[in-house]
Amino acid sequence: MVERNNIIFGFHDDPNVPKEYRSLQKSMDDNYQSSDIVTESLQAKTIIFFGLSMGYIDGVYFKNLFEQISNLANPQMINKRVVFITKNTLSGNDIKNNLLDAGINLQLLYNSNRVDFIYTDDNQKDKTETIFEGLLNGI
Repeated sequence: MVERNNIIFGFHDDPNVPKEYRSLQKSMDDNYQSSDIVTESLQAKTIIFFGLSMGYIDGVYFKNLFEQISNLANPQMINKRVVFITKNTLSGNDIKNNLLDAGINLQLLYNSNRVDFIYTDDNQKDKTETIFEGLLNGI
């Protein structure tokens, strides 16, 4: 974590990695500590992702979160506002594809929460300015 002055390089746990390379996994580093990011996110009403692609590396952290807030059987976990701030619709589509690749059902996510994309590209400013203003007013 940056605030602790220790950024850990490595890859995520994979039981198929030969034992002689497991020391390269992040969790093997002595500075690797548990994080309550999913628990804290589940308690939040608004969850904002800024600049994350939701690719494999990000997905390891957030797959459980998306599964839980898409679970219509648990009404306490749904009705969140999820905002992705990214460059443009192309990067927004990449995020959606990465979530699908991680096994997240986007229809359930959209039906059980408010999901918005805010684009930072000036060409899409008009499209997302209202969403951004509403987000700021709601915080």
